[in-house]
Amino acid sequence: MRILRIISSISKKAGGPQNGIYYLSPILKKKGIDTSIITFEDDKKFSTAFDEIYTFRSITNYKFSLEALFSIFSLRSSFSKYDLIIIHGHWQFHVLLGFLINILYKTPYLIYPHGMLDPYFMKKKNIRSFLKYIIWFVYEKSVLRNAKRICFTSKNELIKSCDIFNSKNNNNILVPYGLEINTKKYKKNFNKNRDLLNIIYLGRFSSKKNLSSLVKAIKLCLKDNIFVKVKMIGFDESKYSENLKQLINKLKLNKEIELIKYIQNDEKYLYLSNADFSIIPSFQENFCISAIESLALGVPIIISRDCDLSKDLNASGSAIISGTSPNSIFNSLKNASLIKKDKTSFKNMQMNALKTYQNNYSLKNSAEKIIKIFKDAKRH
Repeated sequence: MRILRIISSISKKAGGPQNGIYYLSPILKKKGIDTSIITFEDDKKFSTAFDEIYTFRSITNYKFSLEALFSIFSLRSSFSKYDLIIIHGHWQFHVLLGFLINILYKTPYLIYPHGMLDPYFMKKKNIRSFLKYIIWFVYEKSVLRNAKRICFTSKNELIKSCDIFNSKNNNNILVPYGLEINTKKYKKNFNKNRDLLNIIYLGRFSSKKNLSSLVKAIKLCLKDNIFVKVKMIGFDESKYSENLKQLINKLKLNKEIELIKYIQNDEKYLYLSNADFSIIPSFQENFCISAIESLALGVPIIISRDCDLSKDLNASGSAIISGTSPNSIFNSLKNASLIKKDKTSFKNMQMNALKTYQNNYSLKNSAEKIIKIFKDAKRH
């Protein structure tokens, strides 16, 4: 079986969907399923995970590419050989490209919204949300209606998406999602100082991630004599990152907060495994692959209630649920500090984190379900 995934970027730096593809592709390969990629932002260091990568130059945030449009005809022999197309995301040109390949070669397709149908993204009444409504009526509505399956990765994502755009299509499906990490490689270096809370944030630096509220919450912790060290991984050259750095300097938190550039694989997992808690203070998150990486290493999570996984993780006993304001995040950090001081409670949360990963998010357990969904949808 041959799958063609279409996604705006395949760089691991771009976020969870990209990392999810990297985790799953080797497992599919072992089951006789080859994965190729159409993308507009390649990262050559990671290309070995796939059979073929078609990279096209694009312009504007919409990622329009005349070269990709013409490729529908010039690469006929390549594109017509695939049994299934998987489109990742919404609102960019690559979605239309996948739809056109489907029309031309009758190749069935699945679509993963990856949270992009969340009402959160339509709250701001600006030019971007206006353009989304135009795109919706021009082709996005048809893309969803004609998909073999619309693949949601959490119950909450499915429910919220139906509220605004999806109109409760009968092709919705909840698809298992997760990763596979050799956890035995990463032994915990337990911090014996129970008065010091080690927190890690792992992800992109952007306004949606609500990192400024996290920084302000750390300041409140110090005022309340709660000692916290935070490693924030994913720092880049963006304006948001620079503003965050200035805020840290202004609040004199340089000793408490360490900004670290993007890292991956072993280095990332070593940082993560030695944290007491990971934190996700975002205004919106769909699946959040960094949360699952944390669970896989037995690290409990402080997570915003606006993240789609928060209810499931709260029920599993592996997470502390927070609001998004500095005060709410402060209270969650205070709670985490008290849990760490109670050896039994802390150990239980760590065990719950690991069990939650093994039972719900390990690809060893869910790969067969994913493969069945793919095979049911493929060209027959």
